[in-house]
Amino acid sequence: LKFLALTDTHIVKGEDLERFRDFMHTACARDVEFIVVLGDITGHQPEYLPGVRQVAERSKLPVYLLPGNHDDNYAHNSNWWSDVFPSNYYRFNHQGYHFIMNWSQDRDAPLPWLAATLDSIAPGEPIVFCQHFPPSSSGAPDEGVWPLLTARQNDLAVALSGHTHSRMSDTVGTIRSETLGSCSMSESRDGFFYEITLTGTKVEKIEEFVFADLALETPDNAPPTVAVESGCAYFVLEEPLVVSGTADDDSAVEAVQWQIDSGQWNNAQGAGQWSVALNPADML
Repeated sequence: LKFLALTDTHIVKGEDLERFRDFMHTACARDVEFIVVLGDITGHQPEYLPGVRQVAERSKLPVYLLPGNHDDNYAHNSNWWSDVFPSNYYRFNHQGYHFIMNWSQDRDAPLPWLAATLDSIAPGEPIVFCQHFPPSSSGAPDEGVWPLLTARQNDLAVALSGHTHSRMSDTVGTIRSETLGSCSMSESRDGFFYEITLTGTKVEKIEEFVFADLALETPDNAPPTVAVESGCAYFVLEEPLVVSGTADDDSAVEAVQWQIDSGQWNNAQGAGQWSVALNPADML
């Protein structure tokens, strides 16, 4: 199993969100099965979280996100995240691996859920634990999630985290901990992203790639444009009239629709070159 991971993208303006979109689009062409983002996706700018969700939902690969301290104001404003995403913590399964996406900024709130989740996983089945804070910032080895994880350390392939902006490897008991370096979406594109390969309950390889070296490609999802060519604005329709125009998109135009006031939507004739025949007798 191979997946891509990054953290601390720190989106603070629209151009950063566009680079995040382009990165996700470009990453989908790599030999990975899904993408994990380990928090601090924004830089204390929650207004960009809806755009982040939209980018993730449009990705050709599954994208799994979790909040960092800049996405929920150190858990003081957890609604920044929960108003946009279904939950601050969750799990998913892939090819027999159990991925636990934990909310590290609140040490206590996820613990009952985490205990029940670990109990539901049969011994011997591999677990990957993900959260934003590294062990040193989340109570290891005796507080928070770590006693629960230690009880399942034989099944834990790795614990992944971000937050420090620096690459570090460590252990908590026998649990392998890997903290990833940041991957800034600023114009400078400082930082790294990672491809992680798992075999059984072991990490086979963690490959580090320089973000600035990646040739970004823009997806074909810019908004379409439409224009009316025939002059038909601001007059009373008293006899049949054909309204025509053009439509364009960076991918393809499948249809153009029109409506009068709050009436039903109707398909125009054509797409790139379109026309609508209006008859006042049909509007009575």
